[in-house]
Amino acid sequence: IPSHAFTPSPITPKKCLIPTTSAIHRRHVPSPPKPLTPTSLQAIPPLTAFTALPQLLRTVQTTLHADSSYTLSLLLILSTLGITLEQRTTFGKALSAPLTTMALTLVIANMGILPFTSPVYSFINANMIPLAVPLLLYDSDIRRVVQKAGSLLVCFGVGAVSTVIG
Repeated sequence: IPSHAFTPSPITPKKCLIPTTSAIHRRHVPSPPKPLTPTSLQAIPPLTAFTALPQLLRTVQTTLHADSSYTLSLLLILSTLGITLEQRTTFGKALSAPLTTMALTLVIANMGILPFTSPVYSFINANMIPLAVPLLLYDSDIRRVVQKAGSLLVCFGVGAVSTVIG
């Protein structure tokens, strides 16, 4: 190997067209992405669009659930739907309007559309249910009930009297 191969080049760094290692390191080179871990996911700020919508829905739900007219209107719509299903579908005829209405109300309440507690429920249980029993009895044919029930009616009468006595 000749000795002149190891001598320094007479070209100064300012005239050199090939970038030196210090020039390469000064350029911005993006680092590879870090893997996502549970702690790094907590550091990501939540997106406002995805957090604003649920907050808005909770506000609307709270406002509607506090309104008694909303609850009463929804109950009337569901009872009308139950009666309509009983009249027009075989499924509704098999279940009856009250059972269909209860099932619809259960589903709607579990979806969060209907509140679980409301003063409307207390009003209905205290005032409307006691009025509904005589109205249902006015619609029934007592002679037919006695003929169809037979001995079962006697057993019911004995049980009712026993309950009242003791």
